[in-house]
Formats: sequence, structure tokens, C-alpha cells
Amino acid sequence: MCYFYKGIYFFIISAIIFIVRFGRRENKMIELEIPTLTLNHNSEFGEWKKVYLQKRKIETSETQYTNLLSTSKHTIPLDDMHINEIKVYHIDYFLSNKAVNLITGKTLSKKTLKNIRDFISNVFKFAIENDILLRNVAEARPITTGKPKKGRRQLTELEKRLVEQYTEHYVYPAVMILLYTGIRRGELIALEWSNIQFEERVIVINSSIYSEHGKFKLKEGAKTEAGTRLIPIPDILFDILLHLKCETNSRFVFSRKNGEMHSESSWRRAWESYLTYLNQCYYNEKTGENRSLFHPAGIPKTIKFTAHMLRHTYATTLYCAKVEIKDAQNWLGHANASTTLDVYTHIEKSIVNQNAACHLNNFISGS
Repeated sequence: MCYFYKGIYFFIISAIIFIVRFGRRENKMIELEIPTLTLNHNSEFGEWKKVYLQKRKIETSETQYTNLLSTSKHTIPLDDMHINEIKVYHIDYFLSNKAVNLITGKTLSKKTLKNIRDFISNVFKFAIENDILLRNVAEARPITTGKPKKGRRQLTELEKRLVEQYTEHYVYPAVMILLYTGIRRGELIALEWSNIQFEERVIVINSSIYSEHGKFKLKEGAKTEAGTRLIPIPDILFDILLHLKCETNSRFVFSRKNGEMHSESSWRRAWESYLTYLNQCYYNEKTGENRSLFHPAGIPKTIKFTAHMLRHTYATTLYCAKVEIKDAQNWLGHANASTTLDVYTHIEKSIVNQNAACHLNNFISGS
């Protein structure tokens, strides 16, 4: 009996020791999961940048993180400076004189410079949030150099005529959707037949795509909160959509030939094929030939435009139709009315310049 109680006693003691040791190990494991921030105000900008990127890797998509890494490479000249010693002067000097492509040595665009400035600013903001710095010296610093931004371009009258006239290519319906709704490429690729409300004659935009490992992935929700919207279907597009719906079994409005959603490469091939088709039609129309795509001399590439140019053409159509800014903002999916106003202003200036050039030409020619 005595041995029995001794056995129970040793069992209880062993169990207590095991629980205590396991509990300590558990606490150590929990402690290891919480990273320790060892940086301070004397740490170099490059060290802060590295920690900031680790934080953003968890918070962002793969595509966004890849873009951040690309932007961060431009800030290498600041890496060896102590973060508390970087002043406004250094930021302004860097942006105006040192912000060049480290590989080619060419001046970067203003958009790229802005992304670089905002990246530096976010690193400083991260340090401020951790009670290391009091001021963000990079915030909203002016961009005074860089290549001029490429102007927005709409389709020319010739391009628009060719798009509407030549309808035999399978990409034609997609081009017409882009041209007469102004939706973005990603919104078109994600567009499903359930988003087309024929009775109400509207298209519901509530999804888009994002790129991951070089592949398009479906994303619930539009590109921005304002991107979720209803767009009216004009008559010229209504019949095209009805006809297209009768010819497909895919859930996607513009799909691959197997009915699946387009990939990055399949979209590129489809778009290039369509432009080749348009160029062939234009060349044969202009020369009276019937040249094949396989002709040894090839087809001159006269016609070239992007999907985004169709969106800008739609914005121009809205402007010429005197659609109110607020309605145009909603249909284009702009988060701010100021963006739509900028587009309208650009279009107005372009039209004024074209009219002025026409008047000048008529005056010189004496007509």
C-alpha cells in the first residue's frame, strides 16, 4: 500500500514538473513570435527601409510588394545616412539631381520620382510611428525635375472609324465595350454576364483583377471603392452584347477560347492579334491590295493604341456630349471629382488647340 501511495506521489510531482517546463517553453515560443525593434534615431536609413519593407510584405499583395522593392532600389544613395541626419535639403537635392535610373543613367519620369519621394516619406512615417523621429522631412516635397508626363491620348478619327468598321475579329466586342463604357482593362477581363443587366441597360462593375506570380487573379471589388458603379449601355453596344451572349457559354463576357478568364499572356496575344488585323484591313483599304498576314513583306504597323486610350476616348465622348462632371466621375469610377475635372480640362485644351491649328491653317491657305 505504501508503494502505491509513493507511486501516486511521484506521478503527481512529475506531472507538475512537466507542466511547469512546458509552460516556460510555451512562453518562450510566444516571446519569439514578437519581433524586437532594435533600431533607433542613429540607425541608417537603409536599416529602417529594410524593416519597413518587411512590414509591408505582410500587408500588401505580391504585385504591390514587388513594385515597392523596385522603388526602394532608387533610394540606395540614402541608405548609409543616419535617419535623424537626413534633412529637407538632402531630400530636395536627391530628387532634383540624384534621382536617375541607376542602370541606364537616364532621368526618371515625374511619376517615378513621386513614387520614390512617397516611399522615402513612408519610411520616415514608420520611424515617427515608433517614436524615433518627430518630423517627416520627405512629406509632400515638390518634384521639380523629371521627364515630362506623357500626354493622354484618345483615338484619332481614323482609328475610331477602323474600330467601328472592321468587325470580324473576335476581340472586336471587347474593344467596343472599352470604347463605349470606359471601363479599365482589368474590369473588362473580370466582367461576367451576371454583371450585364439587359433589362435596365446597365453594366455593374464590382470586380477586377490583380497579378500574382505573373498570372491574373480575380478580385472581388473594383480597383477602388469608387470603382464599384453602374454604367449605362448605349444602343450601339447593346446589340453587340446581345449577339455575343448568344455565341458563348463562358461566364466571362470576354474570355479565352476555352471559356476561362484571360491570363496576362493570352490578353497580350489577343490584343496584338487585333492590332495586326486592323493594320491589315487599313493597308488593304488604302492600297487596294488583298495582302495576307503571311506576305513576305509583312503588314506595316500604322495603327497602334492601348486599351487605356479607349478609356480616354470614352471620357472625351462624355465631354463632347456635355455629360455633367458628377455623372462622368461615377461612370469612369474616379475616386475624386478633381480627377475627372483634370481629364475634362485636358480634353478641352486639346480641342481648343486643334481648332486653333485648323483656323491657322485655313488662314494661311487663304480659305
